[in-house]
Amino acid sequence: MAGGLPTMILNKCGGHPNIHLSPGALAAMMPHRKSGEKSVMGINDGMLEPLIGEILDDVASSFFEARRTIEAKIDHFHEFVKTLRKMAADVQSRAALLNLLLVDDQQAEAFYRLLGLDGEVFLDAKIADPHNVLSGIPFGISFCSRYTKLVFTVYSNLQEAGAIYLNGPPQSIKMPARPDQEFIYYHLIVKMHQVLNHEIKRINDTISPSCTLQFAKEFKPELMTKERVTGGGISDPQALDEKLCYRQIDLNTLGLLEFPLLPKLEDVKPSVKSFCKDLHSRYPNELKEILEFIRQRISAD
Repeated sequence: MAGGLPTMILNKCGGHPNIHLSPGALAAMMPHRKSGEKSVMGINDGMLEPLIGEILDDVASSFFEARRTIEAKIDHFHEFVKTLRKMAADVQSRAALLNLLLVDDQQAEAFYRLLGLDGEVFLDAKIADPHNVLSGIPFGISFCSRYTKLVFTVYSNLQEAGAIYLNGPPQSIKMPARPDQEFIYYHLIVKMHQVLNHEIKRINDTISPSCTLQFAKEFKPELMTKERVTGGGISDPQALDEKLCYRQIDLNTLGLLEFPLLPKLEDVKPSVKSFCKDLHSRYPNELKEILEFIRQRISAD
């Protein structure tokens, strides 16, 4: 491959960074010979056509390879988004169970407010299935003790799941049996989105279909002459580019949830315990019904 592209190529389409031409192909781009000259820099009639073909092959290969690469990245990104949505559903299931234990939305809202958080995204989680996130109800001498320990367990599970969803697993468990395993989490997807949109803009700006086509046609002067006479060719390059360009991804349309990061249980345990004690004193019957429902769901096949 050549050490660098001539300025005349780099200036086409605002620069065409993915086109790589061989030394022989570059030689073909030197000024055309005058009438009667048999060669230019050793290039005769028999060599010129194959070299032009090599240039056009390189242009086409670079253009389509750039598009294949960005399409693969877009597909990969959307697969990651699907995985993140499944993780969000798991966090919501855990949040719904905690909300259930907090009696009603008003008490749940007060609980999150106690932690200094806006719990709206947690309050939206309505379907609680203890069977999926609990293995049993903790032992306690009194009902209040059992209830409080259960809240501790459910809260801790939610806090851990939410932290992994937002920032990935802790470093201590980032060495699975499969070291090549990809960890997906919310802030990674946000960063990937920014990088991908930047790459999409670069492809649209520097390797546009109309400009690449025009660049290739400059090696076919007879075709350009015919188009000028017949009125053929690209009548509206901008329309062609808009039709074939890649659309940047709007993060807001992906439906991704950004949960607030809950503090670890050990940092708020006294406050949570006090809140549970207060709820037990005000809603003893309701809490007994809730724990019975949870017990039955856990024991269900």
